[in-house]
Amino acid sequence: MALTLTDKHGIKAEICRKFGSLAAFERAHNFPEKSVSDVLRGSSSARIERAILATINPPVRSATEKSGNASATTDCGAAQ
Repeated sequence: MALTLTDKHGIKAEICRKFGSLAAFERAHNFPEKSVSDVLRGSSSARIERAILATINPPVRSATEKSGNASATTDCGAAQ
């Protein structure tokens, strides 16, 4: 994952917005301490990169889900 300086700051901001901190993201994914920072600085880890990409690029919902015809759930899995 080739990142520019702007991308790195945006990625960190998005992770912090969703998890509160990089450390909380690491704990939630059972990653070693400081591993996300290392990847953002240029270290290579496919597993961490995939988790980062999944966090900043959530799956696109289908038209059925967007229209409300499917059962919607919150991030915690409870029905809305």
